[in-house]
Amino acid sequence: MKVSKELLEKVDPNNEACCDYHLMHLMKEWTYKYGHEMVSYHIQDSNEWRCLYAHISIDLNIDKRVGFYAETEFEAVTKACEYILEQLKDK
Repeated sequence: MKVSKELLEKVDPNNEACCDYHLMHLMKEWTYKYGHEMVSYHIQDSNEWRCLYAHISIDLNIDKRVGFYAETEFEAVTKACEYILEQLKDK
């Protein structure tokens, strides 16, 4: 899965990521800046990765959890970050 130009500008503005793993780490760090939590894990029975994204805000009484599935962890995290980016545009 290709990361959108807009997301790359947010998570790696200086183009410092040396590989997909490093870029994935930067994407996860980026989500924490906005109060999001992200956990990715491998589902053994289906040979898929799941990225669980959660946004919890006590002030706004928001508890939102969304799951993204993909064949690789990088793809699952990318899907979640693209979703978060879209949510931030709506605010």
